[in-house]
Amino acid sequence: MERADQVALVDNGAGEPGIESALSSEAFEVHTVPDIESLEALLEARTVDCVVSTYQVPRRDGLEYLGGLHALETVATLQPDAPRILYTDIVNQDIAREAVALGLFDYIPTNTDESLDRLVTRIVDATEKRRAQRRVAELSRVNEVIREVLTVLVRAESHERVYEEVTTTLVATEAYDGALFGRRTETGVERLATAGTVTASAVERSLEDGEGVTAVQGDRRSVAVPVTDDGLVLVLFSDRPEAFGATERDVLTQLGGAVRYSLDAITDAETLERREAALAEKTERLSTFASVVGHDLRNPLSVASGNLELAMAGETERLDAVESALTRMSEMIDDVLALARDGERSITLEPVDLAATVEAAWGTVDTGDATLDGPETAVLTADVGQLQRLLENLFRNSIEHGGPDVSVTVERTETGFAVCDDGPGFSQSDPASVFELGVTGSASGTGLGLAIVESIAEAHGWSVSAGESERGGARFELSGVDFAG
Repeated sequence: MERADQVALVDNGAGEPGIESALSSEAFEVHTVPDIESLEALLEARTVDCVVSTYQVPRRDGLEYLGGLHALETVATLQPDAPRILYTDIVNQDIAREAVALGLFDYIPTNTDESLDRLVTRIVDATEKRRAQRRVAELSRVNEVIREVLTVLVRAESHERVYEEVTTTLVATEAYDGALFGRRTETGVERLATAGTVTASAVERSLEDGEGVTAVQGDRRSVAVPVTDDGLVLVLFSDRPEAFGATERDVLTQLGGAVRYSLDAITDAETLERREAALAEKTERLSTFASVVGHDLRNPLSVASGNLELAMAGETERLDAVESALTRMSEMIDDVLALARDGERSITLEPVDLAATVEAAWGTVDTGDATLDGPETAVLTADVGQLQRLLENLFRNSIEHGGPDVSVTVERTETGFAVCDDGPGFSQSDPASVFELGVTGSASGTGLGLAIVESIAEAHGWSVSAGESERGGARFELSGVDFAG
């Protein structure tokens, strides 16, 4: 409901009768006062849209019926933007000159039958002009606020900073006395940031009335500005009588678009930053690969070359050594390629039987006389192929370090599962360092297997740690694993 125009009427009853009733019939809210002192009290208590004074009101010095111009002069001091009209039955050039000197909106004599109609018409003109001026002033103020908010958007580096700084800036300018960023949910609104006076009922009422619609609650107005398609809204509150008119709502809709653009830009920047970090990590990984491959392939390559030369000279028994060296090189290359691909490969999560996967992984490794004590059936969420590769590398590690008759146990823990053996453990190395590329305690190791284990674990959101088993060997524990039941 639009606020009625407020008209102050200074009339002690000595003027033309029927003025107040004529104005009230035009949907003005009329406040009649009898003298200048009462007018001052009224103007200090509320903002008016027009002041009408008859001429015959008491002056401050006590002279009767000459205070109309003085009353209008008082208005210029207390509310200088309010239009003023003198309505009097005394007509002379002196009063006309004073009316012009005071900058009155109009001076209307009462000596014609149409005087009262003219007064009503001129008040309508005055209030419309006053309303238009107020809208222009408020929109100018709103535009200034928007400029400040745009500056904030340029500086913000995260979605959270956008929410906090925009709401704070909007309220700090005093154009709005409350601001909220929220996201619509099935059960209500998730608050992301608030500033000023914001109540749950006011937010609910504003959203009930619809986005982009001015909601009126007593002397307070609000509007919900749509920001993104996933339900993000900016709700603003103000006690300004002219707040959230059509033009202001259009401006705020544009602000919502600017916020959306800023949030999208931040998302793009964060995505780019993650990609750059991943690229840097990949570059570092490739550099390490080059170092590991260049160093570790040199030995089996030298062995293969030397023995091949002897074999070609007639020592054919040397071909077994050549084959062994070439097999070792193939294994190292496979490990390097597997680790390189882990940084790029996405995983597909599904329910996986841990016991069955343990058996499958054990069957693909050259276990010799090693023994396996597997876990009871348990279903976890994992990529079955990646989980099997993780287990294969742990089993191969136990056999390489513990010997062909090592005993390996896979057991479930409170937060995941563990692979343990009764080999020599980590007596000569720091358990935390075994996951680093190139670190190995075995002459036949590549230093890549446990790095592959850590990479697969991280891809699943798990953590892996190394320590000593109860039998003095190595223990690798996977934590953060999601089991069903």
